[in-house]
Amino acid sequence: MLRGVGVLALLALTLALVLGCRQAPSAPPSYQSPRPASPGKATTPLPNFPLDLYQGGDILGSKRLTFHDLLGRQPMVLNFWASNCAPCSAEMPGFEKVWKAYKGEVLFFGLDVGRFVGFGGPEDSRRELRRLGITYPAAPAPDIDSVVALGVQALPSTYFITRDGQIYRRWVGPLTEAQLASLVQDLLRKDSARVP
Repeated sequence: MLRGVGVLALLALTLALVLGCRQAPSAPPSYQSPRPASPGKATTPLPNFPLDLYQGGDILGSKRLTFHDLLGRQPMVLNFWASNCAPCSAEMPGFEKVWKAYKGEVLFFGLDVGRFVGFGGPEDSRRELRRLGITYPAAPAPDIDSVVALGVQALPSTYFITRDGQIYRRWVGPLTEAQLASLVQDLLRKDSARVP
């Protein structure tokens, strides 16, 4: 019985990711509103899983590390994307510009989930990163369990994570460069208030 529920949950997640990625690149503002983590409630610890980077090993010190290795360095912008997701590709050049503006203050990381929803495999993703000129660290999610554990419901999705590993905001849908820059400034303010 439990296995059947797990299969249904996996199918529901796959459907949500595919439908989210097929949204027009300019989703309505109500769809794009950031959702802060509920204040005063304990948050579930972020899962740990292995990462084999497409790129960014020079920035992070290794091509192979774990998700928890990313935490504690700097606040992080974690973007869930797929190579054949048009809204994902549309927002990535803006992510690159904001990454360069805040490099050294905020870690940007792209987690590719395309192979789990039929939106491209690792080679497609490497090509897309090169085509778009993306230089921030990126890796494929190792398995669907890691994506489910992070609570991803649509593509693209972006999480703003404080240095101490708390998800400060979740954004579902594409971000403009200006929206992203504003959210990064909010993250830096929140992070400086949390970390002594």
